[in-house]
Amino acid sequence: ILLAGNVGSGKTLLMETFNQLVRRSKPFYKTTARQVAKDYAADGLTALVRYLKQFRKTPAGLVPVDFFFDDLGAEDNKKHYGNEANVMAEVIYDRYELYTRYGTRTHFTTNLTPQELEEKYGERAYSRLCHMCHFVVLGNGENSKDRRIG
Repeated sequence: ILLAGNVGSGKTLLMETFNQLVRRSKPFYKTTARQVAKDYAADGLTALVRYLKQFRKTPAGLVPVDFFFDDLGAEDNKKHYGNEANVMAEVIYDRYELYTRYGTRTHFTTNLTPQELEEKYGERAYSRLCHMCHFVVLGNGENSKDRRIG
């Protein structure tokens, strides 16, 4: 699932509620795109391993864990010892590999439109997002109200 919508439209709350509903059968871990970028800046590509190489026991054996990346697009490109990376594009590529190999699920929330996602992450990453996620748009575009503000 990729939930898109304006600030305060309830994307994160819906995903957290969804996680509570599926946690016994298919739980997923939550982090933010900004945290992933910060981890990369501190530790480089090895930091991304925690989002790609975690496994859980199932009756069928070990499988990669499902993840929820909140606020896709809120992060900046980060540098680690001079190596700049579009960190979430790298995560999308690697999570897509897990999806095609194991059926691993990756969920996202974003304030970006599909066009903005393609511009920020490139055609290849956007294509992979389209294949592994169901896009759901919340709110009514520009008329959407921030539900956190009275």
